[in-house]
Amino acid sequence: MVVPFVIDSKRRLLELLVFSEYGPNALRVIGAKHNLKHYEETASFIDVIVRWWKVVNVKTPFKGLRLRDDLQKPVYPSPFDPKVSFLNNVLDWLEEWKERRADVCKLSDETLGALIQTTRAFIEICAYCFEELKMSFVLLGKFQTDLLEERFGCYRRLAGSRYHLSARQIYECENKLRLQTTLPQIRTASAIDNDQNQNWEELQTQAVVPSGKFNILVTQEALSKLKDVIPVVTYVAGYLVQIAVKRLKCDKCKELFTIDKTVAVSPENCMYSLVKQIDRGGLVYPGMPAVNAVAHNYVVVEALSKCAEFLKVQN
Repeated sequence: MVVPFVIDSKRRLLELLVFSEYGPNALRVIGAKHNLKHYEETASFIDVIVRWWKVVNVKTPFKGLRLRDDLQKPVYPSPFDPKVSFLNNVLDWLEEWKERRADVCKLSDETLGALIQTTRAFIEICAYCFEELKMSFVLLGKFQTDLLEERFGCYRRLAGSRYHLSARQIYECENKLRLQTTLPQIRTASAIDNDQNQNWEELQTQAVVPSGKFNILVTQEALSKLKDVIPVVTYVAGYLVQIAVKRLKCDKCKELFTIDKTVAVSPENCMYSLVKQIDRGGLVYPGMPAVNAVAHNYVVVEALSKCAEFLKVQN
């Protein structure tokens, strides 16, 4: 459960971290292992929101092909399009949730009403575009107000950070913005006091360099403690191997650091459990040399983070 502080409860970044694409799969893996309460229900709720966002945030026709995700493909006029069926199911679920009128475990009236109105509008837009306009597909991500909100944000900043603006202030701010687009941009560097400025020789003599006394010994006991996070370590190793193989373009390197997932990965192998759950056909399954390298690096970094002398070293 994520319980943010009061000052952090309105931060959009934390909300995006909660509704992550990989959150439900990770929660199911960790929840079953540590016996977390209501982890399956929480994962299902996050999964519905993530899938809804994938459907309504498609702005390019080939996004689903690039990401190997059918939910991120455009909406097509076929009556059996799973995306339209999913939106209808979400709308029924939200309306049923609204009729229950529960006091706990619910969304605010404004949030629930906005979700219902937005979902119903998307369904009606798809029907209108296909039946009346005879379009071949619809990109629901194009129906948004981001540019409009950005423009009104500029108006508010130019009007003294006021929330409610008059018609006169809007016209004045619009004239200022149009004038700014015609003027060249002048980049000014920050002024530095000459008395506090130092030359490169002095900076080099004062630079603190690690002395090399941080002898970290990677033992079998330290590696055995990574049992709970080994699926995450395997996923990170696969990401690093994919980048290395893509840059080197070496077939022998690919054979050395990857394995054939259709042959070498058994269902009982928990090391690849996280990779298998989030794989849509394009993830790399790293071999043991790559996993061992990342595991050793993890142990070293964790040991250095607990070393007081290392933490005093300037970056």
